[in-house]
Amino acid sequence: IYLRRCTTSGSFISKKINIVMELKEAWEISRKFITEYTGKEPGTIGERNTTQYDIDKGSVHSYLETYHDHFNKYLGRPINILEIGISGGWSLYMWKQYFGKSSNVVGIDIDPYNLIWKDENKEVKMIFSDINDMDRISSELGDMRFDIIIDDGSHVTEDMINTFYFLFGRLNEGGTYVMEDVDGNYPDRVQSIMDKLSEHSPMLVDLRKVKERYDDILIIFKK
Repeated sequence: IYLRRCTTSGSFISKKINIVMELKEAWEISRKFITEYTGKEPGTIGERNTTQYDIDKGSVHSYLETYHDHFNKYLGRPINILEIGISGGWSLYMWKQYFGKSSNVVGIDIDPYNLIWKDENKEVKMIFSDINDMDRISSELGDMRFDIIIDDGSHVTEDMINTFYFLFGRLNEGGTYVMEDVDGNYPDRVQSIMDKLSEHSPMLVDLRKVKERYDDILIIFKK
């Protein structure tokens, strides 16, 4: 998101300043999310201070309060979290900080070259593969099951539905499955997800009015 903005307007210097400001905003929102709800200040990873976060869940999007409402019951518990679409990797570290050291965080992304955060302490597991390569993903995950699964991948309707069918069976009883960034510009596509997965009682969380973003929509499933 930030790099795309960098290439579309203004001088190079002003673009760079805008990017830094947006990253700081993203970090401040993420830091507030962690400290307010856990009472702990985020730490560091190796030589990298966590002020280098690049997380859009609370800056570009408006998800963090909703996430706390649904995830706070897991705080301090030895849970497993899976996120599809990790980009720079910082959200994995945010989840690790939020849920605590007893949590087990796994991320899947198709492109390792987007990764900014290097997990020097091996705190999380990263798998680099197309989510549609189900044989490989199944092999990498083994018999792992999860308490939380977040799909922040391609955001293509068909992919989101296929990923749900592929991974929902790995969700523990009482677990939460989330689809992020559902495109509200295409209500027929949103409705197709709701209809095709109706047996799993999808809950639509429409946050578009908060920041006037067309894709500020979550679809949440409970098991």
